[in-house]
Amino acid sequence: MFLKNLPEIANVIKPYCMEQADNVESLHNLLLPADAPFTTFEGKGLFSHKILIQTPGSRYEQSNPEQQPLWHYDGAPAAPTSTGELKNASSPR
Repeated sequence: MFLKNLPEIANVIKPYCMEQADNVESLHNLLLPADAPFTTFEGKGLFSHKILIQTPGSRYEQSNPEQQPLWHYDGAPAAPTSTGELKNASSPR
């Protein structure tokens, strides 16, 4: 996603990932908007001689996260029809 937005750094950073060590626990709850603007800048200190990437985002927080599943379906999972075609429960039949 970000390489399309930042063609000028496509040859510098391949690919990028967020790490839990950098973003506290519950990394799976970080959300980036599809149109999030990415900016790059020179790192300093420990990150000198590195290009850093920054973008706005948000973190989804739940009460009692240890009691919540790590993932869920956005809708009912697809199920095969009598013809073998996959249809979601929300798809027209």
